[in-house]
Amino acid sequence: TTVEGLGSYNLSAQFLSNTLFAWSSTEKAIPRCLSMKAAMVLNEGRLSGPLEGQNLANTLWAVASPPAHSEGYSERRDLMEAIVTHVDACRLSSDKILQLSARELAISLWSLGKAYEQNLLDTTTWLESPTQRLAR
Repeated sequence: TTVEGLGSYNLSAQFLSNTLFAWSSTEKAIPRCLSMKAAMVLNEGRLSGPLEGQNLANTLWAVASPPAHSEGYSERRDLMEAIVTHVDACRLSSDKILQLSARELAISLWSLGKAYEQNLLDTTTWLESPTQRLAR
């Protein structure tokens, strides 16, 4: 299954994005186990490239769009933190500006706002946090 496919292998950003986007588009929420495995992939550095562009926009939307306290809420919170940390680390290590189209930027900002509204982001340490740098 898809969740088992996230096991212990390196994954492309597009595969991760498409998997999360497909689940969130067809189900009421991303399953707990999928959120946990996706966060593990990001936290363990097993993504074969940076999460950027359409892949970033779709991933943020997939995690932020389900209702606030639907199944897997705490796992989605961990996944959102892993996404933001991954993107921030990639940006800092390459010292390049995140390139997003107007559409990707709109989706990403909406998703960050929705995640903030649902308390999927740590709002207690906003200044100079990875989330604040990503939003900038």
